[in-house]
Amino acid sequence: DVDILARAEEEWMKFFSRPDAEKKTYAGKGGRGGPTDSLMLWGNGYSVYRAVRHQFHVVLGDADAQQWPSEEARRLALELAERMKRHCTGVLSKLAPEVERRRSETEAEDGDPSVLDIFWYPNADEENSVSGGNMSDHVDPGLLTIEAPSCVPGLDCFDGRDWVAVEQPEYATRGQLIMFCGEDLEISSGKVVRATRHRVSRPKAGSDG
Repeated sequence: DVDILARAEEEWMKFFSRPDAEKKTYAGKGGRGGPTDSLMLWGNGYSVYRAVRHQFHVVLGDADAQQWPSEEARRLALELAERMKRHCTGVLSKLAPEVERRRSETEAEDGDPSVLDIFWYPNADEENSVSGGNMSDHVDPGLLTIEAPSCVPGLDCFDGRDWVAVEQPEYATRGQLIMFCGEDLEISSGKVVRATRHRVSRPKAGSDG
């Protein structure tokens, strides 16, 4: 839904545009949460890495463990998270049904360990960038990662031979979603499904997204 995505981006940019000292008051307290205290909440809420990457991290099974910037930011973020989660569980039930069954049972008992991360890359501080980019190449630790293409393209995925700029229009456009596999799915599937190496490249200065 392009409309809700645009509204979410607008609302969250209001937060990321606030003074740094104010944003830091939205850092979470960490610890554990969920119905059985099994959900790890370290890093929840706001954080910033070397002025390059600003992040708001939410563990969906204890989504109010940290303070939200506004009720509207909360509503839009959680609505998008729920929609994206439905896509992920649908794909997982077909791709690795036994993994999805175990995931669902764990969620019912301990709460949802899925995370929502909202990133903002100002693209303005070359000195603090990571090897010329915004995030170095890595694989995510979970089962599946899903995201909407950013208003400023930067996500690259490695296809086994080359890096592919998957947020370019020939691969994904606004209103579509990008999904890739994480390390847990690679392990759980016995490496039948491989985790996707990806990175966030750096567009020209001034193109924040």
